[in-house]
Amino acid sequence: TLGRSRSHVRTWQLRLHRHIKHLKHIASQESIVERKAPDYDDAKLKFRALVTQAKYTEASELLRDMVINKKHDKDERDSLIYLSDSADTFLKTLEEVIPNVGVKIDLVGNDGEKYQRIANSKSGGLTLQGAAGETFVPWARISPSSVLSIHQRAFSQTLSTPVGQRRTEQAICFAWLTGMKDKAKLAAGKLANENRNFRKRWNYTMQALREKP
Repeated sequence: TLGRSRSHVRTWQLRLHRHIKHLKHIASQESIVERKAPDYDDAKLKFRALVTQAKYTEASELLRDMVINKKHDKDERDSLIYLSDSADTFLKTLEEVIPNVGVKIDLVGNDGEKYQRIANSKSGGLTLQGAAGETFVPWARISPSSVLSIHQRAFSQTLSTPVGQRRTEQAICFAWLTGMKDKAKLAAGKLANENRNFRKRWNYTMQALREKP
C-alpha cells in the first residue's frame, strides 16, 4: 500500500504540475492579447485621423477588427463603420462617373486654392485644373462643400427612386463625417420621410453617437 500511495502522490504531483503549467500558458496568452489589443478610445482617435485624410476603407477596417465588450461602444463602433463605409462608396462612385472629357466646375481646396475644371479622376482624388495648370488633388484636400457640389452636378437629386435615395444617404454620411452636421441632418430629415429603413438606421446611428437626429 505504501508503494501505491507513493505512486498516487507522484501521479497527483504530475497532474498538478501540468495544470499549473497550463494556467501559466493561458495567463501568458491573455497578457499577449491584452497588450496587442488596441484601446477603443485610442482607436477612435486614429479613426478620426484616417477620416480627415479621406482614408475611409482603412478607418472602417481599424474599428471592424476590434473586440469590444460594452454594448454602447459596440453600437458606436458599428455606427462609425456605417458612416465610413458609406462615405467611401460615395467618393468611389464619384470617381467612376467623371467623364474622360472632364467637367467644367468651380471648386475650392481646403487651402483656399481655386480650380475651374475637373480634368479626370483617379483612385483617391481628382486631377483639377487651376491657375497653375493641372494637378492631382486628393479628396482630403478638396473642401467637403465642393465635393458635394460635384455630387449634385453628377447626379439627379431625387428621393423618388431607390438609387437616388441610396446616393443621398451616402452623401449624408460623407457630410456628417466631414463636419457638415447641420447639412447632413437637414438632408437626413428629408430622406427619413421617404425611406423608413433609412430613418431607423439614422436614428440608431445618432443615438449611438449621442446626437439628436
